Parts: sequence; structure tokens; C-alpha cells
Amino acid sequence: MSTHSRPQEPAPSPKRQRPSYLNALALTIVVKQLPKILGYKVEAEDVIPAALELIAKLGQTVWLSLLVGVGCLVIIYVFKRWIPKIPGALVAVIVATAASAMLGWAAQGLKVVGAIPSGLPSFAIPHVELSSLGAYLLPALAIALMGFADTAVASELFADRNKYEVDPDKDLYGLGAASLLSGLFGGFAVSASDSRTAVAETAGGKSQVANLVGAVVIALVLMFFARILAPLPSAALGAVVISAGITLFDFTTMRRAWKQNRGDFWIGIIAFVGAVVLGLLPGIVIAVLLSLWNVLMQGARTQLAVLARSDVGNVWRNIKRYPNGYAVPGLTVVRWESGIFFGNSKGFARQVKEVVAQAQPKPNWLVFDAEATGDADFTATTMLEELNTTLQEQGVTFAIAEPNGRLQETLAKAGLDSKIGQDKIFSSVDAALKAYLAAYPQAQAAIPQKNS
Repeated sequence: MSTHSRPQEPAPSPKRQRPSYLNALALTIVVKQLPKILGYKVEAEDVIPAALELIAKLGQTVWLSLLVGVGCLVIIYVFKRWIPKIPGALVAVIVATAASAMLGWAAQGLKVVGAIPSGLPSFAIPHVELSSLGAYLLPALAIALMGFADTAVASELFADRNKYEVDPDKDLYGLGAASLLSGLFGGFAVSASDSRTAVAETAGGKSQVANLVGAVVIALVLMFFARILAPLPSAALGAVVISAGITLFDFTTMRRAWKQNRGDFWIGIIAFVGAVVLGLLPGIVIAVLLSLWNVLMQGARTQLAVLARSDVGNVWRNIKRYPNGYAVPGLTVVRWESGIFFGNSKGFARQVKEVVAQAQPKPNWLVFDAEATGDADFTATTMLEELNTTLQEQGVTFAIAEPNGRLQETLAKAGLDSKIGQDKIFSSVDAALKAYLAAYPQAQAAIPQKNS
């Protein structure tokens, strides 16, 4: 059996553009939290308008807020760099809150959290008139879909980043249950928060226990410590979120993509711009569509490789890359390193015909090494049937070697196994060679004795 490595066909997956989304997410977090540090409000919701408004209002900067925010960032960095076992974000929040309370920063114009309603929410079944139910249905469906979409994007991004798997079905059940319970206590519909997820990740959260601990702490604060958080500066909260958002930037992978695959790099840039300008979800849609287009173009540009048998083992290799192999007179072996589909089937047939026409001497057999070909669509099977007929008319036997299970099923459904002949579909290229030598024993002389 042939032992050359199977080329991997690229998959049109958004995971390939994960750094683009993370960079867009990081930029979004930083831009939306900077106003808290600078001490003024930005009305724009989208990233680009918000950034422009942020720059336009720099003259309104509250210097005390800026000093607090920068100081908290320095504290977080110092603890992360030299004392990583102690959560720097928590230290920064405690120090900023204490300083604000003792020095009366709120009276000096610094924005603080202020009064927090104390106590837990009360249980209450929402009262909805049946006549109004229809008016709520469509908006509720839209909120549910957008909430799930945002959650799916965030969960996939952080799962890929931290090397664990997520189950979208369980996420959907969880969102539904959480929103149902929230509604029974007068709360909002539940969705994922990119910034809070980043903060939890930076703080070391690795499982659902982090959420449970957070919920318990929030409940305790609401019941007993709401007044303590009143002097907490908004700049400190902004610094905590920004410090977490900065960790999401991933330029190393983008640089590697530039060196390895310029196509993927530019798709990543477009995905980044789309995610920043239009939002993460539209950016992902753009990236998926571009990745699909890139895969189609790569498949359409596939070049047929003529193979030669290596003189150091039972390996068939591209003769252009490994010119030291040997050819068997009258036997032409080709490989197509892609699936065959409507976008490249004509190119496959054209290149096969060119190889047959240029071969000297004229081949008796043409063997298609299908190990690297995942499958063939309807257009491709029609092309293979016509190609088989054309080659037979030219006196050339068409054979297929090493088709995978899926391709074998496709050939059988199309009736090609009987039209080509079961005896012309082989488990390996060497099996096809053995059958060819049985039919043309005179070709045996061209094979080195140690490999015959």
C-alpha cells in the first residue's frame, strides 16, 4: 500500500480565524471601557463611532479618574507579573474603594458606583394578558436568538483559546433555564458577556464553579455589603475589564499566518474589520463565507500530479518534487490532492487528457490514485464516467486506486464501479501495478529488481 502522507483539505471553519475575532473582541472591550477611565460618557454603541467620539471628547478627561484607572492597571500588572497567586484585580478594587471613601473622591467629581439597592429580588410570576401574548412573542424570539448567538460565539472563542469543548445544545438549555428563572424574579433575559468572561478567565476561572462563587458573592453583597461598594470608582472597574481584554489580543498567530498562508491572513484581516465595524456575529458570517470561497478556489486551482515509484521503497510521489523515482512503461499514475466537485471537475478531466496526450509512450493504463480525494459530487461522477468512456475510446484503461470508503460509496451509487470495472478499482497503487504487470509482463524489466 502506498505510504505517502495524505494531504489535509482545508475546512471552512471559523476556528481558523479565531485570532481575528479575539483581536476584535479585545479592541471592543478596550474601546468601550476607556470612557470609564477617562471619566466621561460616550453615547455611541458601535466600536468605530465610539472610538471617534472618545477621541473627540479627550478635552473632557477627568484627571483624577485617569490617575485612578492607570493606578489600578499598574497594580494589576505588578501583581500578575511578580505576585501571580494574589488576584491583582481584587487588590486594585479594594485599594481604589478604600482610597475613594477616605479621600472623598466622589465629591471631587470622580464617578463612583453609588448606592446599590440592597436585598435579594422577590419571587413574582409575571402577569401577561393572553391578548398581549402575541405582541411579546416576536420580540422574545428575537432576544432569544440574539442571546444564543452571542453566547455561542463567546463560548466557542474561549473554548478554542483554552482547549476545551463546548456543547451548544447544553448552552441553549442553560440559557433558557436561566432566563426563565430570571423572569420569575423580575430580571432580564440571560446572555453571555464577553467582557465578564474575559475578566473571569483572567482571574483564573476554569469551570462553572467560578459562576457559582460569583453568584454567591453577589448575593452576599446585596444582602450585607451593598453600602461598602458605593465609593468604588468606575475607573477601577474599567481598569479591571481592560486588563482582562488586553490579554485577548493575539498578534503572534496573525504574524505566523502572514508567513505561512497569505490567503488566511487576509481573510483574518477582513474578519477582524468586519467584526469591529459590524459586530462579532456578522464578522464570523463574513469569515465563514470567505473561508468557503477560499476552499472552493483552492480546490478549483488543484493541479494534477503525475506520480513515479520511489526507488527506495513502496512509495509513489510527485515526479516534479521527487525526480529520482522511476516510471513503469505504459502505466501513468496521477493524484488529485482535493475532492472533485463542480468547481474543479472540468479541470481534472482536462489535465488527465493532457497527461495522456503528452505521455511517451502512450499509456496502456491510467491509474487515478484517489487516496487524497475525499469525495466526488454529482458533477464529478458524471465527469468520471465520460472520462472513462473517452479513455477507452483511445485504448487506455482507466483504473482507480485506494479510494476511501465514502468515495467508494459514491462510485457505487453512480454505477461507476461496474462501468469502470470492479477489477479496475484497487486497494493501493501497488495493487494496480501488480495487475498491470500481470497484463503487460514486458514492463517488468523497467522495475529495479530490489523493488519488484
